[in-house]
Amino acid sequence: AVAPDGGEFLQIAALAALAEAADEGARAEAERTVRDQFFEELRSRRPPSADEVVRRGARLGCDLRRGAVALCAELTTERPRHMAVRVSGEHEGVLAHCLDPAGGRLYALVPAAAEPEATVAAAQRVAADLRRQGIVGVSSFYGEPGELGRALGEAELVLDVVRRGEVPVGEDLGSGAYRLLFRVFASHPDEVRSFYEDTVAPLVRYDES
Repeated sequence: AVAPDGGEFLQIAALAALAEAADEGARAEAERTVRDQFFEELRSRRPPSADEVVRRGARLGCDLRRGAVALCAELTTERPRHMAVRVSGEHEGVLAHCLDPAGGRLYALVPAAAEPEATVAAAQRVAADLRRQGIVGVSSFYGEPGELGRALGEAELVLDVVRRGEVPVGEDLGSGAYRLLFRVFASHPDEVRSFYEDTVAPLVRYDES
């Protein structure tokens, strides 16, 4: 057999490198698709079962057996997906993903630590990191994997309240009263909206007239 000369060797090496890069890119794209589907289904009206949440979280390197705290961030960076990758890389066990690159919204799940308080503290560290690039909503701790869709909904609610500046001066969104309201709304949004339309909305319309 004739050994390849220098030019042929470089060509073979370049083709091998391109093939490896393409394979790596395909794997990254496949994982991103899996994360896309996971977060989309968690936020849907028919989220996966608790067992399915745990199984799919484990596949993505996140242990959700004992629940998690959810975060939703609205970022100003032009590279929100890069921020999601960085958060997952720098905070052990955290699953972060950007479902809407154009809008800059990032979602994350911070898996349970030994104690709920430690999990909340870990979530606050992630939130502090994200606040360098935008505003963040943090849910309360949800111990049941089957309720993590509600956790994401609560984080979105908190983010929307913070973004609109609707928090009274001196109030703490982490207080028990606010947390109870957010959890109720995340768990029963249709009932709360109906209650609002029947009771509060007429008063608001009267005041505005």
